[in-house]
Amino acid sequence: MEEVHGGNCGPHMNGLMLAKKIMRLGYYWSTMETDCVKHVRHCHRSFNARVRHRDFSPGDLVLRKVLHVMPDSRGKFLYKYDGPFVIKEVFSGGAVILSDMDGTENALPVNADAIKKYYP
Repeated sequence: MEEVHGGNCGPHMNGLMLAKKIMRLGYYWSTMETDCVKHVRHCHRSFNARVRHRDFSPGDLVLRKVLHVMPDSRGKFLYKYDGPFVIKEVFSGGAVILSDMDGTENALPVNADAIKKYYP
């Protein structure tokens, strides 16, 4: 069950899809669906426990990930982060309003996944 759910036979899936995939491989037992659902819940809980939660507050210094729209000749030597920026406002869904160090505020919010703390 772990091997099928882990990705050797496909991507991570929910419990019922895992049971169907195992049945297609030729295995069956009477409590297979409930066992698969329990296994997937445990897998997701253990993954979520290892995720580092990042809290940002107004006034923190952060770096913003650069999203390259056009290819550049520098290739892998391009800057990965831009900044530093100051956090002006934090929203509950993970969005953050940034401003430059001189105080000019950026109008568009940035997702918290695209920033990391800056330690001068």
